Amino acid sequence: MDADILEYIKASMIKVKGGTFQMGDLLKMYRPFLNINKIGTTLVELSDFHICDHPVTNAEWARVMGISVKNEDLNRPVVNISWHQCHEFIQKLNKLTNWNFRLPTEAEWEYAARGGELSDGAVYAGKNVLDMVGWYNMNSSNRFHSIKQKDPNQLGIYDMSGNVWEWCQDVYQKSYEKGPRKGVFSLERHPVKNPIGGIVGENRVIRGGAFNCKDTLCWVFYREKFKSSNSRADIGFRIAY
Repeated sequence: MDADILEYIKASMIKVKGGTFQMGDLLKMYRPFLNINKIGTTLVELSDFHICDHPVTNAEWARVMGISVKNEDLNRPVVNISWHQCHEFIQKLNKLTNWNFRLPTEAEWEYAARGGELSDGAVYAGKNVLDMVGWYNMNSSNRFHSIKQKDPNQLGIYDMSGNVWEWCQDVYQKSYEKGPRKGVFSLERHPVKNPIGGIVGENRVIRGGAFNCKDTLCWVFYREKFKSSNSRADIGFRIAY
């Protein structure tokens, strides 16, 4: 592994112009499919940020962490990584590059998956047909795949629906934070600016679905929680700054 991998990581960071968007299940699709209203919506205002156009690969993990990986696995997303191990990687990457990488917040992740200001309202990351943009239980042969094998979304970002779940920075909280009301008797609310999730808790948010998931778990607004100290063979991560 050589320093070119670090340059590749830098070049893979996509600038996402900030904006205001409705985060969550805008189409109220949870109720008919899952018989629950698991996620509401909230109005969010985000500042500009950058996010990687792919999940961190085994090659990138090996370069930064100083380990070896079998050649056939180099371009596959790294998995079996806890939330805390993600931060170990990020700390080492920041020392190597003098950049300020981090995990994306849940709001940033969803906004980027939707296509940012270029969003057309698709339920998956870039399309309404999951086979075009993601690996899931109906097309994956029950295994995860190398990055960038499916179409990117409107921002040029790959693999945000399916392939592997992705850790977000946020502590999981059941309901989204709401902005203050615009008036005492108003039902309208101001947007929440750059939300960061809960304050304390063992569980962190994971997003995007995976190769072993049904299609409804790969919606851009679907969310799950997972204990930050645990890892799993279908959970990886991508970086932001």
